[in-house]
Amino acid sequence: MQCRDVMWSSPVTLAPEDTAHVAVRKITQADVGALPVVDDDGRYLGMVSERALVRQVMAEGLDPKLTRVGLIIDRRMPQVDPDDPVSVALKRMDEARTRWVAVVQDRKVIGLIGTRDIRQRARSEDASDLHVVTDAALLH
Repeated sequence: MQCRDVMWSSPVTLAPEDTAHVAVRKITQADVGALPVVDDDGRYLGMVSERALVRQVMAEGLDPKLTRVGLIIDRRMPQVDPDDPVSVALKRMDEARTRWVAVVQDRKVIGLIGTRDIRQRARSEDASDLHVVTDAALLH
């Protein structure tokens, strides 16, 4: 299974000049825990996570309506190529201690993967495999 098989295509993104308040709204509406930040040309700059919003904005007493996303971008957040195996995405998530990874092709974000997406896909494939085995058993 490749990253393209489990990614959310055309994910919601943030711009560095968006406020933390806008980031919270977009993260909530997208029902994710992090969003990629892109420049005006759509190039991947990093991610902003719920954790960063809490620790770097709220805990520091910064005003979310004035604090720009560009100040809290995590440039160390992992990225993968759409053709990478899902195991690469999981390894990079583990190494970065995050549940999210951006899918980047030609420096542009084309998708987003969460651990939940991988688990759901794995469960559906396991169920499919079980049905194939069960059907084969019934035929013989």
